[in-house]
Amino acid sequence: MININDLPKQIDSVVAKRYKEKQIQKEKYIFFALCSDEDRVLITEEGEIDIEDFERISYLMQALGFENLRNHFVMCHTDLLTKLGEKIEKENSMSDIEVEKEVRKTILWDKRFIDQITSEKTRNYIKKVFALS
Repeated sequence: MININDLPKQIDSVVAKRYKEKQIQKEKYIFFALCSDEDRVLITEEGEIDIEDFERISYLMQALGFENLRNHFVMCHTDLLTKLGEKIEKENSMSDIEVEKEVRKTILWDKRFIDQITSEKTRNYIKKVFALS
């Protein structure tokens, strides 16, 4: 058994980068197993992604706990991230009705994501994950 005290005090930056890349790949494979074919095309940059899809996919990645993948995804689309930031600034002055519309939008995204999953067992677990978000 490895003792934590036997590990080096600092991890080599190359090793750390490789570890992070593997984490991103793992999260991507799991997300691909869950998401629609259309979203997979958008994520792999085989299709044109717009601000609405960017916001929705970023939200889903975050809601599912795929932080490494989400961070990588948004950094690959800094132009859309900037536009989303501008949109969020405008939303900060939203009325209660507009806030409710935004909440309804994320609930719809959750439902559409869950509905396209074919395995009932997987659907039920993803519902539980979204309920914790």
